[in-house]
Amino acid sequence: MGSDRFILAYSGEVYNHREIRRELPEARFVGNSDTETILRALEHWGVQETLRRLNGIYAFAVWDRLVRGLTLARDPMGIKPLCYLHREPALYFASELKALGRYSEKRFSRQAAFPHLALGFVPSPYTLAKDTHKVGSGEVVTFGSSFAASGWIHPRVWANAGAGVAAQDLPAWLKSKVESAVERQLLSDVPAGAALSVGIDPSIVAALAAWRIPRMASFSVRPAWVTPQTNEDTELGLEHPKIEVRPQGVLEEEGFPDRIGEPFSEPGFPAEFLIARAGAARGFPVLLTSRGANEVFLDYEGDSSVPLSPKHTRWLLLDPALLGASRLPFLPAHRRRTLRVPGEGWRKPVTEWRSMVNVLFLPHEASRLVDLSREEARALLEEVSSSAAERGGAAPATGSLHPVKSYARLDLFLEVPDHHNLRLDQAGMAASVEAQVPFENLELIEEAFSLRYDQLIQGRLKGLLEAAFQDLLAPEILHRTRKQIFQAPVSTRLARPLRAWVEMYERSGLWNRAALSGDLNLIRETYRTWSLAFLEACRQHQGLEV
Repeated sequence: MGSDRFILAYSGEVYNHREIRRELPEARFVGNSDTETILRALEHWGVQETLRRLNGIYAFAVWDRLVRGLTLARDPMGIKPLCYLHREPALYFASELKALGRYSEKRFSRQAAFPHLALGFVPSPYTLAKDTHKVGSGEVVTFGSSFAASGWIHPRVWANAGAGVAAQDLPAWLKSKVESAVERQLLSDVPAGAALSVGIDPSIVAALAAWRIPRMASFSVRPAWVTPQTNEDTELGLEHPKIEVRPQGVLEEEGFPDRIGEPFSEPGFPAEFLIARAGAARGFPVLLTSRGANEVFLDYEGDSSVPLSPKHTRWLLLDPALLGASRLPFLPAHRRRTLRVPGEGWRKPVTEWRSMVNVLFLPHEASRLVDLSREEARALLEEVSSSAAERGGAAPATGSLHPVKSYARLDLFLEVPDHHNLRLDQAGMAASVEAQVPFENLELIEEAFSLRYDQLIQGRLKGLLEAAFQDLLAPEILHRTRKQIFQAPVSTRLARPLRAWVEMYERSGLWNRAALSGDLNLIRETYRTWSLAFLEACRQHQGLEV
């Protein structure tokens, strides 16, 4: 869409575009689209101020005829992807990496392969192609005939954080905020369904949406060998087709490297394609999800919360005790590693700790696999972690951050945009389905981030969220004692389906298995196999030369 000064290419949805229109009384609108709202806002405020005012999911490119510059921008939570390739005298941009493949020099980036192995995904600005880059979440990149510049979006809504709420009023207050976030994302005039998994956050989203949408449906996957313990669909009164997943069928599904474009260590993402496909087949082009709830409302267990707890860091002799125990020869190798990692790292800064826990390859293993020096690898991790920490630090806060909140923010601005959100968008777009993420709404994040750690937890993980919706969900859903996680179909039973992938990367000769330690249990080893194999599959599919 164009005007006298600007030409706009836009993907996504701006939830507050009607409010923005009311702030532009002199603008002459000819339609009702949020695309036109952005265009008129650009004419009135310019690029930076317009971006500050937007609340939504978007990626766009705007050409300014006056200064002859092109600006690329991605929403602050990175819900919509955007990538580019700059080769003089041209600049190419797209929402999918495969669209830029024909313009690339096809050189493989070891700098991108390293964080995939160390973190489990490829963070912005890297891609597997050396000359192709991703715009980061909340990043603004401008190119002109003689200049290039970058910066970050600082949402105006975040400047208003910090309003105090009495403790007894917190559940009702939060409930109204979550209801508003869900309602914001139901403004579309097409049917919407819900992607439902076992947990309180997807159930909350589905239940709130069901109040507003007649004959709403939800969708979920169920491993063929697992018997469900509860029936959220029955309790919520939704039409709920279950998609049964059989491991061999999922892993032999064709086209995943082409659809996703990037490798992920988490092998469960094919299930997201199946859910999106089922939603499209039943006439639901919009699916609501609960992405972001764990990071915003704190659902971090085990490695990510216990070692960071301040009460543990007061035990001065705990580190050497753990390191000593990790050398006991009669312990299994993977148990020794479990003791060694926290002993070496939990007093380190959050950014360094993040690269040591919940990963398949330790940084020194990943660097040896892709032939990077330890110095290069350390600098690369520090670069991407510091960038995410900077964006998280610009978000609302009350007082000093509890370490678990710091860890959650780092994940929200590092892993969620370039791992969870990218997977979700690619899965949806493959089936022409728009995925919505109400828990990543900027206004809801503003409110949640203004609360203290103890207010959010209230004695248990997601305690405040449970208290806010205790009258909405059945007790067996709300108070489930053990968190259930969809276990991706990668285990010993999958030896045959994985064999072709294993042979593919071993034949390539790029990955030196001798660089890896053998102190792993079988499931962890199988996940590492998947991670290397999918990396090699993506490299080969894109025709990238080493």
